Amino acid sequence: MPTTDPLCEELQTTWQREIPLAAAMGIEVLGIDSGELMVSAPMAKNINVHGTAFAGSLFSVAVLAGWGGVWLALRHAGLEGRIVVVDSRIRYLRPVTGEILCRCRPDPDRVAD
Repeated sequence: MPTTDPLCEELQTTWQREIPLAAAMGIEVLGIDSGELMVSAPMAKNINVHGTAFAGSLFSVAVLAGWGGVWLALRHAGLEGRIVVVDSRIRYLRPVTGEILCRCRPDPDRVAD
C-alpha cells in the first residue's frame, strides 16, 4: 500500500515525471520508516522468460531506491543538490519470484558530506 507521507508522495511524483522507466516498471514508494526508504515493483511488469524478475528490473529498482533514499535524506536535512549515480554494481544471488521489494537506509553522516 502506498504511503501518505508528503515527501514520499513528492518522490513518487518526481519519479513519474522525471524517470519514465519508473512508471513503466510500476515502481512505487511504500514509505519511510526510521530513515529507511521502502519501494516495490510488481512482478507482472518486470517478469522475464523464466518466470522470475528481470535482472534489469532488479537493478533499476535498487538504483532508484538508492537515489530516492538520498533524495529523502537531503530533504530531511534541509539540503539541496543534484543526485547522480556514477557507479553501481549488483550481484544476483537467487531468483526473485514475487513482488520486488527494496529498502535503502542512507548513512545520515554521509548525507552532510
